[in-house]
Formats: sequence, C-alpha cells, structure tokens
Amino acid sequence: MDNSLHGGSPMKVTEAKSSNQDDVKTAEEENSEIVNWWVERKRKSGRVYSDDEEEIIAVVKHKVSDSAVMHEPINADATNLILLENDLIVKEEIIPAAPRIVYHVVQLSEWDAAMNAGTVYYPPTYTQDGFIHATHDAQLLVGVLNCFYKEIKDDFLCLAIDTKLLTSEVKMEAPAPVGNKTSKITADATVKEYFPHIFGPIAPISCIVGKYKVIRSEDGTFLKVDVPKI
Repeated sequence: MDNSLHGGSPMKVTEAKSSNQDDVKTAEEENSEIVNWWVERKRKSGRVYSDDEEEIIAVVKHKVSDSAVMHEPINADATNLILLENDLIVKEEIIPAAPRIVYHVVQLSEWDAAMNAGTVYYPPTYTQDGFIHATHDAQLLVGVLNCFYKEIKDDFLCLAIDTKLLTSEVKMEAPAPVGNKTSKITADATVKEYFPHIFGPIAPISCIVGKYKVIRSEDGTFLKVDVPKI
C-alpha cells in the first residue's frame, strides 16, 4: 500500500468552517466530498474496497471525525486509517480449485449416439448453458437428477471424470440453472457454494475413469447412483 496514505500531512474531507455562512457546505456537498476522498484513497492503494456510498459516508464519519457535519480535518494517523480500511475493505472470495474427480450424469441415448458416431459428447442444454454441469460430491447426484431430469424417460449413466486428463477447462462457479430449469439452490443468490462447470466437451474419452449405474423407480424417480464410497 502507498505509505503516503498513512503518513504525512493530515487529510481533509471538508475545508474548515468559514465565518461566512455562504461558505458552509451542505450535507450533500460534504457527503460527496467524503465519497470522492475515499475513491481517491482506494485508487492509490490498489486494494478492493466497498463502493456503497452510504456505507462509506457512515464509516468515515464514525471512525475518522468527531464532527457530525465534517467541518473538522480528518485525522490521518495510521491507526485511524487502518481501522477505516478494515471496515470498508471487500474480502476477496476464495474460490476452490477444481477437484481431481468430478461427476456428470448423461442420458444414455445421447451418450451412446455420440460414441457410435465417433463425436465428442455435449449434453442437450450445452448451447443454452454454455458449459457442462458436474458435481464434486457424488452424494448430491440423486437430488440434482430428481430436480432436473425426473420427467425424461431414458436410462442414465454417471461418469467419473479425471480433470487432470480432461482437455476442457473446469471452473468452480456458483450453481446455475440447467436449461430453463432452476432449483432452490440456483435461485438463491446468497448460497456460497461452488460447482465444477466444464467449458467444452468431455474429451478425450480416457479422462473417464469410472462409469456407474443410475437406478430409477417405475415412476421415474431417481433412487441411487452406484458410485462407490471412497
């Protein structure tokens, strides 16, 4: 961080109060000056801070100045500014790396058609979704299948994919709809869970290190995916 931000001459959010009442800043002008001052600090430091103007104004007034109308100079000592930064800094999300093994369930007819034609496999919703949905946790498969695929009358097969052998990029991202269908998880923007999304085909075939049976009831309900517990 730029050391000049914590030392040197004191910073001012507003000029000292003038004896001329016409020079006294309105609350709107003072708040605007606070925001501009903080934006400049943020730019110089290169760190990621809040862009919420109301939050910036409230925190600056509370932490930096005893004057509610902000006519006093801001105390620019290092302690005050560090406290201010801790309140306004945006914590970077730590996105996990893609796991070595991920699981994707295919409609058997779609998979067999691609294999028989000698082409790479893409699921039916790939064009709309932009990637292939997968999961790192085999225990989640039954719930996902019943949410998105229960109405499809077909046999299904679970593929275990080694992401170190897979040539397509895998990104850990927030849950997303499958085609036009959403779930409680995909509809809830507050959920901070990440799933592997495969950007490209499942290729080469050698990246598939396991194939597991998917068991359904007569009414189409998915009951079990025979992935061995590790």
